[in-house]
Amino acid sequence: MAASDTVVRLNRVKMTRRKQIKEQAARYAQFVEWSAEDKCFIGRCPRLMLGGVHGNDEAKVYAELCAAVEEMIELIHADGQEMPHPLGKKEFSGGPGLRIAVRTVLQHSDRA
Repeated sequence: MAASDTVVRLNRVKMTRRKQIKEQAARYAQFVEWSAEDKCFIGRCPRLMLGGVHGNDEAKVYAELCAAVEEMIELIHADGQEMPHPLGKKEFSGGPGLRIAVRTVLQHSDRA
């Protein structure tokens, strides 16, 4: 196999890997919001990073956040760790979560 064929194959593998990482990154909620306290935009991805990125240009902060999330995913894979479950993919029952004291239920149970 020629050296140029090897380079083409390696580039194809890198592009496939990059696409997979971008697809994984898209599953995680990413936020950019203005911080009045810091007087700049703060970008964060709570499920993957404790910190975040910041700056004065919202679009640049978002671009830096996307790059940081992708890098974090690469690091998690490189360390052999399991990816955190994205919040957007959690399954909820759809019913309201209502907690009622047992005493209240017992008081009203004979009225039914």
